[in-house]
Amino acid sequence: VNQKGVDGSSLDLSECPFAILGLSENGATKRVVIKAWRQKMKLFHSDKTGNGDDTAGKILNDAKERALKVVTDKSMSLGGKAQQEFEEHNGRPLDEERIDILWKILTHQTSLPNC
Repeated sequence: VNQKGVDGSSLDLSECPFAILGLSENGATKRVVIKAWRQKMKLFHSDKTGNGDDTAGKILNDAKERALKVVTDKSMSLGGKAQQEFEEHNGRPLDEERIDILWKILTHQTSLPNC
């Protein structure tokens, strides 16, 4: 299937969701994935291209979902590593309040607390 954007660019139809979105998996965040998806949708959406073919939209939606899953899985893995390092360094388990703070920091929901 030939997928051309309104600017004449082609859609990478590889299996890698990050490549489809024009991203590198390294350093990709939820925000970056969604921004890249929006930019690609503006170029390849059937309403923009005028060809009535929604294949590119389906490919981009699938790539976004798969990339977000990878990013989420990495965040959860990083959270587990951080918890283990905290417990090893401090010699005590990480309590629920600190886990909540750590999760918010790792998911960019808050900045470091003043403690």
